[in-house]
Amino acid sequence: DSGVIVTSTMLDHEERQQHHLLVRAVDGGVPALTGDVSVIVHVTDLNDNPPLFTQLLYEATVSELAPGGHFLTHVQASDADSSDAGKLEYSIVSGNEHQNFEIDRKSGVITISQHHRLKMDPSYSLNVSVSDGVFRSSAQVKVAVIGANFHNPSFGQLDYVVELAENS
Repeated sequence: DSGVIVTSTMLDHEERQQHHLLVRAVDGGVPALTGDVSVIVHVTDLNDNPPLFTQLLYEATVSELAPGGHFLTHVQASDADSSDAGKLEYSIVSGNEHQNFEIDRKSGVITISQHHRLKMDPSYSLNVSVSDGVFRSSAQVKVAVIGANFHNPSFGQLDYVVELAENS
């Protein structure tokens, strides 16, 4: 009677972005006459999926002597919602109490901070997160630090005298 089209199940943009329907109207006359129309339903994408890291655990090794800005690792995530493309933001949520590391909020690249301590701990466990503005996911970055030798060798005395025989 009204021509209203309703869905029998929930539509999901990630499963199917469009639905093509052929709607036929039939009148009550004798003989019955019909009319057809093609209807295309575009399913709008909503933010209904969380971003997900490509790995739950990342591992990196760095020298204690690495300068500020030195590349450590690159964490990556994706989001099934097409509306979230380019909106993902990364952050370090814990394990960085001395600010030895920085993360680029847009790219997920982790580097040594310009403010890092000269003497670093042997290892760090960073908890990183990614957000699409509604949902948040997390991963862990294990950092092994290769210790540096900060001490020059020294001699116990200034002069040493050695006597050697001519044919020794």
